[in-house]
Amino acid sequence: MVNLGAVTIATGAELDLGNYGDPAPSFALSSIANNGTITTNGNAIVTGDVDLGDYENSGTATFVGSVTASSLLNGYTGSLTITGNLDCTGTVFNDGGHVTVGGSMSAYWLDQFGWLAFSGQPDTLAEFSVGGNLTIGYILSSGDRGVLSVGGNASAQIMQVNNYDGPSKTYVGGSLSISQAINNINDAVYNGPFPAPEIYYGGILSAGAINNYSGNDVYPPPPPNTMIIQQFPVGLHIDSNNDGVIDSSDDPIRNDPTLPGKIIQVNDANDNNNLVPMNINFPDSSLSGNLTLSLASGADDVKVWATADKSGSPLLAPGTPQVSWAIGSEPSTVYVEAIKSSVSLADIQFTLGVSPSSAATTTTTVSAVRTTTSGVIRPAVGQRGDTGDIVPSSQGASGLKHYVSPEQANSNVVLTVTLATGAQFSNLYYWYGPQVGHPDSQHPQLYDVPRDNPGKYVVKLEEANNHAVVLDTIVVWVVWATIAHNPGRSSDNQPNNVYADPPTDTAASISTSEDIVVSIQPLQIFSDSDHPLLDGTFDARTNPVTDASWVAPPNVPETDVNVPNKNVSLATGAIHKWDVSQAVRAKVTNPNNIPLNGLARPDLWLDAQNYPSNPVVGNDDQNVKDEFLDPYSTNTLGKLEMHDLPGLTLKSDRGNIGDTLEVQWQFKDFARVLIGNNWYKISDDFLWRVDFKWIKVAPPPQPPPSSFHQDHFENNGSLRALDNNGW
Repeated sequence: MVNLGAVTIATGAELDLGNYGDPAPSFALSSIANNGTITTNGNAIVTGDVDLGDYENSGTATFVGSVTASSLLNGYTGSLTITGNLDCTGTVFNDGGHVTVGGSMSAYWLDQFGWLAFSGQPDTLAEFSVGGNLTIGYILSSGDRGVLSVGGNASAQIMQVNNYDGPSKTYVGGSLSISQAINNINDAVYNGPFPAPEIYYGGILSAGAINNYSGNDVYPPPPPNTMIIQQFPVGLHIDSNNDGVIDSSDDPIRNDPTLPGKIIQVNDANDNNNLVPMNINFPDSSLSGNLTLSLASGADDVKVWATADKSGSPLLAPGTPQVSWAIGSEPSTVYVEAIKSSVSLADIQFTLGVSPSSAATTTTTVSAVRTTTSGVIRPAVGQRGDTGDIVPSSQGASGLKHYVSPEQANSNVVLTVTLATGAQFSNLYYWYGPQVGHPDSQHPQLYDVPRDNPGKYVVKLEEANNHAVVLDTIVVWVVWATIAHNPGRSSDNQPNNVYADPPTDTAASISTSEDIVVSIQPLQIFSDSDHPLLDGTFDARTNPVTDASWVAPPNVPETDVNVPNKNVSLATGAIHKWDVSQAVRAKVTNPNNIPLNGLARPDLWLDAQNYPSNPVVGNDDQNVKDEFLDPYSTNTLGKLEMHDLPGLTLKSDRGNIGDTLEVQWQFKDFARVLIGNNWYKISDDFLWRVDFKWIKVAPPPQPPPSSFHQDHFENNGSLRALDNNGW
């Protein structure tokens, strides 16, 4: 601590304490008479706060930091700014000048008054602004011809308002607590009468008594006038306690730098859903000056709009830190949009200042609020389109954020929060998630949700010092399905599980049936009122689908070879985002070269022995006529069903007695879901096959009577099995 002793600054001179030493120490002044300029916004403030001792200012003084003093006098030409707190053990006297304290203030006595013109001097309006709380041990005098504004709460034993040279106006954003009395003394004799003093408060008024007195400077004294005391939420108001409403419970904490204030999510989507209202209330339309809304800090992190739909240009934005209105023309509500996340707690401060016409060059802060912009939970880089994707809520913009991912062992959905440069995750945030999830041990801003098992996993981003404050929430859904054979609706009661129609002279038909039931987990993805919006019908069979959320199922890749239906459109193979599909391969064994031309559906008799290389392609799925798809119904919750009836008919007008033909169809049935712009497989393959086998035989000898009169084909041991064997 460097003690400078008593210092006098001559008119026109400057004491630059900001460059005192390198690095500059804290400094103490036993007394100072300032008639020039003091600048203390350099190193001296960085390393410590200021002890002014007995301090008098008639020039311009700026203290970046907190100040302590035994007494403080600001003259009628003085302008004093303290960006931190002011703690004065004695009296703070503002003699017609301008004082701004950015933080809270305490003193034994606060007195101020302005002046009407005298000795060639202009009118002066005493202005005193405290951004935080004001605590006065004895008397709080808001002044003759003065304006006192307090962003937080104000308290004293006695509050005195006079109007000798003009009325006083007091604005208290929070509660006003006066233990003894509020006294209004009408001394307006020589230059009056003046309007009555006015007191506005936003929280609760507590006063031992309220008195309106006559003055005593002359006889007979003027009659008392009745001051105006009115509850009004003066200044800026925002949902500081994050309970969803703006009310008086927000006021005590709205400018508290130790709390986050209103937490505003960064508007990642650049839509209108994350804008937060902030109310502007200023009751005094009798003033003819301006109101100014400013960003005292955090100007690069937010934008402020006049409307909730962001129409027009922003009122405040990076490079535009303030906006002014003529008093009475200000909007009642503006809307705050976060564009960058905070570096530290409550690092964004809005102030509302008033510039009365009698002091147009000075803006007195009447209110201040603090906010914190919060990063939002989002999938880490490389997650979307790989492990799954974001899906809108069934509740629209008011619903939860959902991420849907298919089950996969030894894999995670990785979530993240983007941090501002210089921000520390642990200073701002805390992860709260399912027991199976965990923060990344190397990167605390990452959170891993395992994909090993289907389930609903809720992950929350909480405020670091108050876990009750939830900054953002995402629901990670890991989905998977099992597929089961349904014997009751399959051809299990037939020989070899196939239907072999009685052959005729003209043809022999063989068919089978296979019914499968798909069960999807977790069921809450269908039953929760707030669930991922994966329901709906998207039927392109008659008209093109115009819904931007729909992507048609993929076709067989162009590079695939020897795959059935390679050049066939599969776009109508699904009309819902939850789908059961089927892949097929075919093998024809024709040792006797039986001609296969002229048969119905020539494509069914082709040899194409490969499945599609893309596991979500259902190349035997050109329509949905055999699918039953309503997993949202109470009776079939989480269920899909497919009933397949493959069959072939071989004409008897070809081949010779003893010729054989075998056509093998093998299938992979599977479930898939459209998440974002991609189809994902959500089940193992259900394997099955049908082997169609014929042999050409002669008609039976006569008698007995027979319907066969020609050589013909008949079943030669065809079968259906639940495997892909025999290839």
